[in-house]
Amino acid sequence: MLNLSPDLLIARGYHRECYQHPEDKDRCVKIVVHGGTEETRREQAYYRLLEKRLGDWRGIARFHGNVDSNLGSGAVFDLIRDQDNSVSRTVSQYLENPELLPLHREGIIRALVKFRNYQLKNNIQTMSLKPWNFVYQLNHDTRGKIYLIDSLGNADFIPICSFSVFFGQRKIRRKWLKFIRLLEQHYPGSDSIQSFTCQLKTALTTG
Repeated sequence: MLNLSPDLLIARGYHRECYQHPEDKDRCVKIVVHGGTEETRREQAYYRLLEKRLGDWRGIARFHGNVDSNLGSGAVFDLIRDQDNSVSRTVSQYLENPELLPLHREGIIRALVKFRNYQLKNNIQTMSLKPWNFVYQLNHDTRGKIYLIDSLGNADFIPICSFSVFFGQRKIRRKWLKFIRLLEQHYPGSDSIQSFTCQLKTALTTG
C-alpha cells in the first residue's frame, strides 16, 4: 500500500487530487475526493480501448493501473516533467502568469495546434478540453510540447465517435471551438490572454 502524505500533493481538482508517486518520480497517483468513480471508470475504459489501437502516445499521459493507498484506491499515470526535472506547468498556469506567458506564447500556441492535429490523426476523444487539463513540457531550448493529462474519453451514450474517424474528427473540431469560447469567457478581463486566444484561433484555422 502506498503512503500518500500531504507533502506529495501536486494539484487539487474538484473531483480528484494528484500526488507524486512516492516510489517513482515519473509517475503520479490520482485519488477521487469528491463525487463517485464513474468518471474514473469511463476514463480507464477509454484508455483500455486506446491500448488496442494507438501506437503513438507522445501527446498523452499514459495510465499504469490502479493501486491501493492510505487515501483509498488511486490511478497511476505518467507525471510529465520539464527538461530541468521540474513538474511541467499546466497551460492555465502559463496563461495566468504575466511573466511567463509572453516568453512562451508562441511555443504554447504551436504546441496546441500540433496536439490538435495529433488528436485528429489518431481520433482521440476527450470529455472536454480545458487549459488546466493540458501541460506544456519545456525542453532544453524552451520549445515545448503539449500533453493531455486529464479528461480523456467519450461520455456519449452510443460512443460512435470512438470508432468512426469521420464522426470522431467532427466532434474533436467542435471541442476545440468550445475550448476557444471557454478561454474567452474564463479570462474576459485579460488583454494578454484575449490576444493569445485570438492568435490560437487563427493558428487552429490555418494549421
